[in-house]
Amino acid sequence: MRMFILTGIRYPKSTVLIGLLCLGLLAAGLGKVFKDTRADAFLAPDNPALVYKNKARALFGISDPVVIAIESQGDDGIYDGEVLALVSTLTRAVNALPNVNEDRTMSLATENNIVGNSSGMDVFPFMELLEDGGPQAIRQAVQDFPLYNG
Repeated sequence: MRMFILTGIRYPKSTVLIGLLCLGLLAAGLGKVFKDTRADAFLAPDNPALVYKNKARALFGISDPVVIAIESQGDDGIYDGEVLALVSTLTRAVNALPNVNEDRTMSLATENNIVGNSSGMDVFPFMELLEDGGPQAIRQAVQDFPLYNG
């Protein structure tokens, strides 16, 4: 360390020149420095929240989504009368929030079933099937609708 300091004192012009060269190299990289203030920038690339957000963006074409999931302990999964009622209630509650675009909200309570018939097609909300055939009618309609499979 002493030798390093003595060399700097003996050759002050060279020391200043080397210092300015180092400063110039560092300054050259300043143009590439930027401030990333996105929330995603603070998460590891393998963070589950970020992975699922990217998956939702790829699947549904949405960015910055809010996903509300309902887990049912019953054998019927979400195709239970109480769970489907909860889906409707939550959908209405979310749509009532400020800054929520109702046209972009997607749930079984907002989506329509499309069924072909002899004169063309019938379009009606999935939840109408709850009154006629119960939760199992909704399950069958969703399974018969290719766009909702998977």
